[in-house]
Amino acid sequence: MRPQARKVKVFRRKGRFRDRPTAAFAALKPQIDAFDAAVLGADYEVPMIFLQGEHDAHLPTPDVQAFAARLRAPRVEVVVMPGLGHMSGLLPALTEPYLADLARPATP
Repeated sequence: MRPQARKVKVFRRKGRFRDRPTAAFAALKPQIDAFDAAVLGADYEVPMIFLQGEHDAHLPTPDVQAFAARLRAPRVEVVVMPGLGHMSGLLPALTEPYLADLARPATP
């Protein structure tokens, strides 16, 4: 069982600062849409662990799970973080509980 992430209050800003990330994403969206992770191959020598927000609208959980299922690596795991979205990985307070859990040694 995964730990529950701590709730973090996120402040929304008005004006130019808040609009810049949206404009940057819009400018990069064609390149993001064109990226195909499958061309990187399926064989990896390192663990492949995906921290996935349950409500990720940009990269839906079933797509991440399907991609992970094709990989061959020492460890492949998709960790779905309940209640979180796409950019949650950039907020350490939200991901730290999951990272701490993943860092523990596996027990037989």
